[in-house]
Amino acid sequence: MTQYEVVGIGNAVVDVISHADDAFLQDNGIEKGIMQLIERDRAENLYATMQDRLQTPGGSVANTIAGIGALGLPTAFIGRVNDDDLGQFYAKAMTDIGIDFVNAPVTGGENPTSRCMIFVTPDGERSLNTYLGISTGLTSDDVPQAVASSAKLMFLEGYLFDHDAGKTAFREAARAATAGGGMAGIAISDPFCVERHRDDFLALIENDLGYVIGNEAEIRALWETDDLEDALTRTAAAQAANFPFCTIEPNVGEVAVPDARLDKLAEIAKSKSIIPTRMTFVDIAGLVKGASKGEGLGNQFLANIRETDAIAHVLRCFEDGDVTHVEGRVDPVADAETIDTELMLADLESIEKRRAGLVRKIKGNDKDAAQQDRLLALAQAAIEAGNPARVVDVDEDDRKAWRMLQLLTTKPVLYVCNVGEAEAAEGNALSAKVGEMAEAQGNAHVLSLIHI
Repeated sequence: MTQYEVVGIGNAVVDVISHADDAFLQDNGIEKGIMQLIERDRAENLYATMQDRLQTPGGSVANTIAGIGALGLPTAFIGRVNDDDLGQFYAKAMTDIGIDFVNAPVTGGENPTSRCMIFVTPDGERSLNTYLGISTGLTSDDVPQAVASSAKLMFLEGYLFDHDAGKTAFREAARAATAGGGMAGIAISDPFCVERHRDDFLALIENDLGYVIGNEAEIRALWETDDLEDALTRTAAAQAANFPFCTIEPNVGEVAVPDARLDKLAEIAKSKSIIPTRMTFVDIAGLVKGASKGEGLGNQFLANIRETDAIAHVLRCFEDGDVTHVEGRVDPVADAETIDTELMLADLESIEKRRAGLVRKIKGNDKDAAQQDRLLALAQAAIEAGNPARVVDVDEDDRKAWRMLQLLTTKPVLYVCNVGEAEAAEGNALSAKVGEMAEAQGNAHVLSLIHI
């Protein structure tokens, strides 16, 4: 099955463009410079009057998918067209530009293919008359689970929320994408659409989505506030509620490290100010199986981890059916093993490439290259034996060169158990298993009990 960078679900609308003068608009009752929704009979009559028609596949999400596909990325679009002339045109045009148009035109469809008729007057004004037609009837049957689960990003069009069947299809598609290691999000379309579906949008955002696209008016309308900053903060908080990959870009925080000795030194030196050491914490989202090969958002997360000095691995140690786990189970030891495996695989791939690149330098008697290769060989042997590189005992003379390798599995690890609030003092059976695992590794460790 194709792994898609982006899969879009939206209205499949043929944009039909024609030149017209003001007299034509007046004769046909077309209000200049705005978009109007029209019914089937009027759509067919206006379409017949258009003389120099230029047709192109459209729809807000479809246009986005077309733009991404034009960059050469694998994309798919899910939308409904009738098996009529416009529907056949739409399906072929999307396919011709390299987009997988998932749904075959509907034979005997209840409504014609959707169209937006755009009349352009000599002054450059555009007057739009849109007939939504068959595209609004999208249901779960139109969304293949195999396609949804193969999407790295799922992009949903808010306008399709006007029908209950579309809402259900969106939820199922979003959950399938999430289960497959991807992320689902929505464009909330316009403030009027938000007003109609606010509660449903909020429920979808809080439970199933990782991103929301909207302009200022739409985001404000979503939270019924004029304070844009507050609306953005609440949107971000809602997205963080229940999504495996909500943290895409790392969140960074700094904390001061207090030290009573500084006060004494400041007193002796009569210092005007005290600047304690600061520790930077980088919140990086978790990895899934296959991250070393780019699954989920693995490559991006691995790059973020590589820049740190140590890893504090937060492990889920609580049961809650309302909180999604990407593997569909709660097993903190297995989660830790997944991370360790992916980091070791990423290191192994890096080591093999780096050693191959050192061959020529070593032949030229480059001592630094020879040292680097020797240390990489030690790390490679440890990883191939199923151990992280941090188990390697490095001589004092090699420690600086060892740190310069910047291998992921040389970093010290702190296991942090995320338990229920009632268990924060003593822990539970799951956190006990984490403690046993850390002890068995033979490394120094600290087990913290927190409730996030």
